Amino acid sequence: MKLESMQMKSSMITDDGNTNNQIDVVFPLVLVSVLLLVLLFVEYKHPYFFLQDDNRDYFLPYFIHNFKSLLEGEIPLYNFHQFLGTPSLAVGQSAALYPITYLSVFMSNLFFGHYFAAVDIQVILHLLIGAVGFYKFISFFDIERKVAFFAGLTWPLSNFIIYVSNSWVVVASVAAYFPWMLLFSFRLYKSKTPKANIYAVIVRLLLFYAGSIQYFIYSVIFEFITVILYVISDSKLGEKKVKTIKFLKKYIEGYVYVFILSLPLLLSMWHQTTISAERSGRMPFGVFVNEYFPLGQLATGLFYPFSQDTSRFNNVKLAHIGYLPLIFIAIGIVERLITKSKIKINSVRLSVFVIPAIIAFLWATNWAFNLLIYVIPILNRFRWPFKLAFYFDFYLIIIATLMLTYIITRISWKEATKNFLFCLIIGIQIFNFVFLYTAGPYKTFFYHGDNLPLKETFQDKLIGGRIISIGFDKLQNNLTAPSLGFNYATLWGLDYFAGYEPLISSENLEACLGLNYIAIIKSDDSIPVDYFRKAAVRWYIIPKNKADEYSKKLSSYGIIEKYADENRAVFYDDKAYPMVFNSNGEKIESQDYRMTTNSIELSIDNKQSNVIIFNNLYNPFFKGYIDGEKTTLIPINNIHFSISVPEGKHNIIIRYKDPYLIVSTYIAVIFLIICMIRYAFNRKSRYSLKS
Repeated sequence: MKLESMQMKSSMITDDGNTNNQIDVVFPLVLVSVLLLVLLFVEYKHPYFFLQDDNRDYFLPYFIHNFKSLLEGEIPLYNFHQFLGTPSLAVGQSAALYPITYLSVFMSNLFFGHYFAAVDIQVILHLLIGAVGFYKFISFFDIERKVAFFAGLTWPLSNFIIYVSNSWVVVASVAAYFPWMLLFSFRLYKSKTPKANIYAVIVRLLLFYAGSIQYFIYSVIFEFITVILYVISDSKLGEKKVKTIKFLKKYIEGYVYVFILSLPLLLSMWHQTTISAERSGRMPFGVFVNEYFPLGQLATGLFYPFSQDTSRFNNVKLAHIGYLPLIFIAIGIVERLITKSKIKINSVRLSVFVIPAIIAFLWATNWAFNLLIYVIPILNRFRWPFKLAFYFDFYLIIIATLMLTYIITRISWKEATKNFLFCLIIGIQIFNFVFLYTAGPYKTFFYHGDNLPLKETFQDKLIGGRIISIGFDKLQNNLTAPSLGFNYATLWGLDYFAGYEPLISSENLEACLGLNYIAIIKSDDSIPVDYFRKAAVRWYIIPKNKADEYSKKLSSYGIIEKYADENRAVFYDDKAYPMVFNSNGEKIESQDYRMTTNSIELSIDNKQSNVIIFNNLYNPFFKGYIDGEKTTLIPINNIHFSISVPEGKHNIIIRYKDPYLIVSTYIAVIFLIICMIRYAFNRKSRYSLKS
C-alpha cells in the first residue's frame, strides 16, 4: 500500500528531511513539558517508581561505584566488592563509559542529597530524549505537527517502556535513541550529507555505551530492515540503483565508524563474554526461548493492562499503547475492507513499518520463529524473546499515527474544530496512561519492599573481611536490602562473598560456589565454614527470626552473634583469614592499606623476605609493583595469589589493567584524529572549488 503525498499546512519537507519553514521548537518544548509533568505526577504517586528489580540491586550499585571511582580519578574497570573481585567495565551493563549515568548520579546527589534518585532521573532523561526523537521522526514524513506530538507523547508512555524500565533501566535508553537512529538514517538517505551520518554515528554509540548489547544488536537489525524497506519503496525505478548504492556506501561507512569507536568497550566485553559461565556459547534452546510472549498475554496487554499480576514476566501485560491508537488502526483496517482502495499517506509506504512490526511480533510471540533465530550466532546468546515486544509497540504506534493522519485529512472541519479534537485526543491519551500508572496496581518484575532512600545500619561495622548471608529463603515484606545479597555490598562499599552478574566468569562463579543473583546460602544448604574462612568471610548475616537456630550451628565453630537490628542478626568469625597475610597466616599490618576501584595498595616493613598473600581471586590482568618496579604475581588456589617481598620497607601495589581497553582506546583515538583531519581537508577542498 503506497502512502501518497498529502498537502500539509504545517511545513514542506526538504531533501534532508527538515522542514523549510521556521525551526520547530515550540512543539518539542511543549511535548517535553507535558511529558515531564506526567512523569513527575507518576513519581508523586509512586516515589522512586523506576527503582525496582535489577535497577535497585544490580544497576544502581554499579552506577554509584562508577561515580565514586571517577571522583577518585579512576576509570571504573574493576569491582573488589563482589565475587572475590571481578571486572566491572567489561560486563557492559555497568555503563562505565556512558556519560548520562554519571550525570544522573550527580543530579541525584545535588538535588536530593543521596544517590537513590539516580535511576529515576536517568529513565526520565531518556524518555524525554525518546519523545522528541519520535516526534522528529514522524515529522520527517511531513506529518502535521499535532499528530507528531501525539506520537511523541505515546511512545515514552507506552506500557512496555514504563513497566520494563522500572526493572531494567537500559530499556529507557533504547526508547531514547532508537527513534533518532531511524531519523538520521532516513535523513542520510535523503541528503547524504556528512552531518546526517555524524549524528547517526553519535546516537548509535550512545545506545551502545548505555550498556545493553542485546538491545543494541536488536536495534541495529530493525534499523537496517526499516531503512532498506524505505529505500526500496522511495527510490524511483530509473534512479533506484545509483541512489541506493550511494546511500548504502554512506550507511556502511557510518557503521564502520561505530564499530571502531565502540572498540574500547566492545573488545573488553567480548573477552569477558568468552570466559563467562553462561554466555560464552549459545544458550540451551529451552533457556533461550523461555519467556516468549503467548498471544493471549499480548492481546490482554493491548486491550486490558489493568489487572494485577502474579508471575514475573508474561503476565505483566506489557503491550498497551493506549486505546486511541488501536481505534485509529481499526478505522484504517475497516476503511480498507469497505472501500477496497489503497490508503495513501504522504510519500511513505505503510509496508515500511508493517513488515518490521510483523517480524517483531513473530519474534516476541512465536516459538517456531525463535527456532530459526536460534541458529544465528550471537543472537542465540540472548534470552527472553518477549523483549522484542518493544519494537512491536514502536511500529504499532507509527502505524496508528499514519492512520490518524489519514483520518484527519478526510475530515473537512474548520481548523478550530480540528484543534479542539486534537486537544481532546491528547487529553484522553494522557488520562489513559496516568490512570494506568497511578490508579492501577503497581507492576514490576520483582518488587523490593524496602523504604527509600536505603540505609545500612552496619556500614561502618562490617569491615575487615567479607560477608555472606544465610537463610533468607523468604524475604519478609520483600525486604531485600537487609540481606546484603545481590550487589548491595557494592552500594555500601562493603565486601561480599558472591554477587549478581550475568557475565560473571566461570572461574569467579566456581570460586564463589555457584552463588549468583540473590547470592544467599539457603536454609537447607550446608555452610562451608572452612572454605568461607579461607575466603576472608568474617561476617554472617542471618534473618532475625532464625538467629537462635543458627546460633547453635555457628557457635560450634566459634562464630558468635555480634550485632542485631529489627531484621537480622550479624555473627562474627574471628578465625577468618585476613585480606592480606604472610606465608605463616599472620595478618599483614599496614597503616596505609587501602583498596581503590582498580588497585590494592599497602606499605609493609619486612624483617626478612616473605611471601605476601592476597585474599582475592587472581586475574591475569593484575599487575604487581614493589616500590614502582614490576613483580610477578603467583596464583596459589582459586581464591588466593601471592608475591614475594624482600626484607625492609616497601610499597606494594596490585593494579588491574585491561589490555583490551588500552589498545582499543589508542585505535579509536587515532581513528578519530584521522577522521577529523580528513573532514578538515575535504571541507577546505570544497571551499577552494567554490572560490
